[in-house]
Amino acid sequence: MYFARVMGLALLSFCLLLSLPLERNADAADFKVGTIDLKKVLSESDAGKEGQRKLEEKVEEYKDKFEGRKTEIEEMQDEISKKKSVWSEKVLQEKEREMGKLQREFRLKQEDAKYELEQLQENVMKPILKDLHGIIKEYGEEHNFTL
Repeated sequence: MYFARVMGLALLSFCLLLSLPLERNADAADFKVGTIDLKKVLSESDAGKEGQRKLEEKVEEYKDKFEGRKTEIEEMQDEISKKKSVWSEKVLQEKEREMGKLQREFRLKQEDAKYELEQLQENVMKPILKDLHGIIKEYGEEHNFTL
């Protein structure tokens, strides 16, 4: 999810760089382009691994938190399907309303968790990408990369 966003930003950055005017008199031999496997950098660097670890911990925390709620909803669905023929219409409607409320609350909490995870990803990866940008710029200047 985050890596897709990063890759999209990398592609956009690359396209923007391609649109910059180059010197018309530049010799083809002087034109030097470098590429970076951003996904590999993030998955193999210490900072990237630490960021990924933090994200995975938070995901596991949410999984544990939501598993009980999910089980509760499934049990209520089973109860309704098994007992709906013996319940009065009023009891059935009340149980269905209760289940609907649980499902809505569950979806809202999932959306909140997803948003929080996205924010955490951004906060964890932003300094890594900032440092990487500086390293890339320095390396490119040292080795005379055009792009």
